[in-house]
Amino acid sequence: MSGFLQCVIAECEAGSEKNVAADLITRFFGSAKILRSQHGKPYLADTPELHFNISHTKGYAAIAVSDREVGIDVELYERLVNVRDPDRFARRVFHPDEIISGLSLAELWTRKEAYLKMLGTGFTQNPRALNTLNTPGIRIQEVFSDGIALCAVSVTI
Repeated sequence: MSGFLQCVIAECEAGSEKNVAADLITRFFGSAKILRSQHGKPYLADTPELHFNISHTKGYAAIAVSDREVGIDVELYERLVNVRDPDRFARRVFHPDEIISGLSLAELWTRKEAYLKMLGTGFTQNPRALNTLNTPGIRIQEVFSDGIALCAVSVTI
């Protein structure tokens, strides 16, 4: 099962995102036992060769499943368009190369969060130190955008 990656993004009613994410997990894994790492990354107790990650935001839930380490993030554009001080936010969160890349805050954020979730560290690691535009051995890509929400996935290659 080399190089397997599947992503599902589901639109749902606001407030039901966690339930829909749980349904996606059940759809893929049935009643498999799911544990969490030290920083909260979910994993399958009895199937270490299969990796997954989930994300949700208002009106959307997403899952990525792979035979390699994987992270996924789905975000609303409006959450990142309405940041109070976008320049200050960017300097606190993004690597200098990311800031000058020309990518939008939404694109950079979903890439960053998917990458950190793939690593299993979340934001316990300094996000500015990680350049998602230069990640040897890792592919980070946008997998969904409908003008309301954007989804990125990060997977080891």
